[in-house]
Amino acid sequence: TYEQAEREWHEQQEELEQEVENTRSEMTQESERAAAIQQEHARATRELERLRADLEAFKQDKDALLGEVAEAKAARKEAEIENEKAGLNIKRLENKIKDKNTSLENNREI
Repeated sequence: TYEQAEREWHEQQEELEQEVENTRSEMTQESERAAAIQQEHARATRELERLRADLEAFKQDKDALLGEVAEAKAARKEAEIENEKAGLNIKRLENKIKDKNTSLENNREI
């Protein structure tokens, strides 16, 4: 009958309206999730950039330290060479002193 058809139409209309409301609610939730994901992505991107900058700074520090180590090794090697030279000079001078003392002893005996 007409009344039954009208009632069914109203029921279908209410179901459709409820479906539209549910869909809007889902879309709102999805939009909120998408916004949260975008914010997290932006935060993660900033953190990644900060970490890249830190890594670059660490690389520069490492390079500087390696340069200092190389300089220190070269200075140590140079100091070792100078120390050897000084040791040889000391031995040479000690031999000269011995020779002079021997010469003096020989002169005294004469």
